[in-house]
Amino acid sequence: MSYTQPILIVDDSELSVEMARDVLQECGYEVQSTTDPTQVLDILRSSRIEIVLLDMVMPEMSGLEVMAAITEQESTLGRQVMIFVLTGQADRSTAMAALKAGAFFYMTKPITRDGILPMLQRCVAQLQQARDPETMETSRDLRDRISQARKEPAAQDDTQLQQPDLPNTYSNPILLIGGEDSETGPVAVPLLMRGYHVLQCPRVERALVPFASHPVDIVLLNLHLMLEPATRLVEQIRRAALAVRRPLTLIPFVSPQQTTLKDSFLAAGATLCLERPVDETRLLEHIDWAARRAIEMG
Repeated sequence: MSYTQPILIVDDSELSVEMARDVLQECGYEVQSTTDPTQVLDILRSSRIEIVLLDMVMPEMSGLEVMAAITEQESTLGRQVMIFVLTGQADRSTAMAALKAGAFFYMTKPITRDGILPMLQRCVAQLQQARDPETMETSRDLRDRISQARKEPAAQDDTQLQQPDLPNTYSNPILLIGGEDSETGPVAVPLLMRGYHVLQCPRVERALVPFASHPVDIVLLNLHLMLEPATRLVEQIRRAALAVRRPLTLIPFVSPQQTTLKDSFLAAGATLCLERPVDETRLLEHIDWAARRAIEMG
């Protein structure tokens, strides 16, 4: 296996640690572990660990508190840390809490080889791609162009990439722009449960930045904007996708009475529009179609 860094298991239960260790070693990975969540940052500082399997319910520090601490220290660590959340309770509220805190993967205990191996492979591939000089140079160049066009200095991408369920054959992130938690939850969670990555970008002014660092093919617009800025954003997103030569499926959400806005979105280059409140079944049908289209177009 080309990935040589150990994976850190954090769980207050020694039995759970040993069970997870057996699965990871069976998959071919080296393992480091701790039953004390307060030691996680020290372990990360003294190693090059990039992947953490983290229990959600622990004494002294919860999994969410550990994730928040890791996120705060990522710039000091000088690397991205991918967090796999382990929980004994599978529900949407737990998934959303993990999503908001920055989890890459979400699954219930006990973990299994078939359940976690594909996601570990995807995670490792993403980490290795992020270190590729050509990928980094392309991202840097696009960041510069976006920054110059917007007349503001390039800033570090503050969107969140999460993946809390079983994988499917499409591995690129789905970009979800805008919306409050009460609106993004009903949209993001079905996608997460389907096995898609969800890249959240709540700030409209940073909607173009993810194109510099992620292979985005599918964009969902969950915005409440006036006609002119809304259609202008659609055009900007299309140009950003063209700049990195990505096929683009762009799906804005509109209210049933916003007929003019819907027509303007389509005229500006949106693939289709979905009416609010977004129907989960219809959303997944369109995303599955867009994912197959992106795979076919390479």
